[in-house]
Amino acid sequence: VTKYLNEGTKIGFCHYEPNNSRKISTKYLPNNIRPIKVIKDNKLIAIFKSAKETERKSLELLGTQLWHGYILSTCNKNKMYKGYCFEDMSRENFIEEIGDISQSYKLYVI
Repeated sequence: VTKYLNEGTKIGFCHYEPNNSRKISTKYLPNNIRPIKVIKDNKLIAIFKSAKETERKSLELLGTQLWHGYILSTCNKNKMYKGYCFEDMSRENFIEEIGDISQSYKLYVI
């Protein structure tokens, strides 16, 4: 697979950095992590590393306790759960948005 990614980078089809991509996907965000956007009134208010992390931090940061099962069941379906909508995002976009990979969330507006 890396052979094809390197060839794709040479011809401009994609952008692949072998050292960086392995470090990000395996060390910082495992494959089973699904970053979540939290939206209220059509405004992005937070992003979290995972639905489970959203559950852990929701009472403290959002003022209401959320359950990860309901977050995942409403994610990307235009359904609301306790006044919030949820969308997943790629791990790469999460890393770009969060900046500091040691953080598990980023709060925008409440």
